[in-house]
Amino acid sequence: MDIRLVALDLDGTTMNSDNRLSDYNRKSLEAAVQAGIQVVVASGRAFDALPKEVLAIPGLQYAISSNGAHITDLTTGKFIYSSYITPTTVDRAIDLAVKEHLMVEAFCHGKPYISEALYEDIRVNGSVYRNKEYVMTTRTPIPDIFGFMRENREILENINFFFYGDDRLKEMRPRIQALPDCNVVSSVKNNIEIGGINSSKAHALEILSRKLKIPREGIMSFGDAGNDIPMIRYAGMGVAVGNAWDDVKAAADYVAESNDEDGVGRTIRRFALGEKL
Repeated sequence: MDIRLVALDLDGTTMNSDNRLSDYNRKSLEAAVQAGIQVVVASGRAFDALPKEVLAIPGLQYAISSNGAHITDLTTGKFIYSSYITPTTVDRAIDLAVKEHLMVEAFCHGKPYISEALYEDIRVNGSVYRNKEYVMTTRTPIPDIFGFMRENREILENINFFFYGDDRLKEMRPRIQALPDCNVVSSVKNNIEIGGINSSKAHALEILSRKLKIPREGIMSFGDAGNDIPMIRYAGMGVAVGNAWDDVKAAADYVAESNDEDGVGRTIRRFALGEKL
């Protein structure tokens, strides 16, 4: 296949269950770059939370972060595209969170901020949905997260709502989806995220591919969760890893091995590099 760009979700996809980049995947990504393929990070993470071991791969030029809120030129460190939640939507999201006692994170200036209550809960009790070490090392806890959000209402990239149980999440989903002018997705089973109306991995990937003059047919994208579905559908070859959610697999053109079986690296070698495995 004539693959010219590979877009990579990270958590649950390119990174294994220990939140690490395997040696096999790293070497596969390096081989793709050496073959002239643009390898692009496309993550729900805020930019400052992107793993250094991925960004250190020689030849990476672009990263999509905060679910498409930013495209960063890694050679300059500058955002070449940004999309923010409207101030009105931020205020309404805060009002809802305060009224319903919801725990939230907020991404701003490429950094993830978290309420002290949620941070302490994960520190003490861990999380079945997210790696505890990842949260502890990437999040900045703030006593008044809502005050911080109001002060920065014009430049918030993402707001993440987290829930203890499925019933509460299902109860709140339609109310969050009713917030105006925002894109609503989930990247883990117990969260609902909102970004700007023009924030999505697919939209950012479309903007970047046009800049690079790469057609959709030349794009391979990888993912595992709901926020990856539009990007998987946009690419000429959308790939779900074996551990992906069922609806992600249904949207994909190909289902690879799991993230613990180097599904990303193996698929790149099979289809982008033409190797026989």
